[in-house]
Amino acid sequence: MASVLDSSAVLALLHREPGADTVMAVLGDASISSVNAAEVLRVLARAGLSIDHAQKALARLNLQVVSFTEDDLPNFVEISQRAASLSLGDCACLALGRAMNAEVFTADRAWAEIDAGVRVSLIR
Repeated sequence: MASVLDSSAVLALLHREPGADTVMAVLGDASISSVNAAEVLRVLARAGLSIDHAQKALARLNLQVVSFTEDDLPNFVEISQRAASLSLGDCACLALGRAMNAEVFTADRAWAEIDAGVRVSLIR
């Protein structure tokens, strides 16, 4: 089964936090929404990495970065209506997971309570 990674899962891996081993195990066939990839880069840059180093760190993971397009809007809006507490990145990740019929990996425990029409696995 294909896997989609939330930015929290990618950051856990990059920072060697709890749950990194779970993310590492699915890395071979994992994708990330371009929205979540931007979120990862933003967090790394805010932590002091240059944009170049942040991009290289993300690129080393060999994730398939899937562009967020107009075709994603219906899933995105439906998911955002089901759970108003989710961020734009959260909804983009779940929408990609639904579109790819993939398992979504996150560190965000609140996702376990959301029926987004996609299988969510918590990494910790």
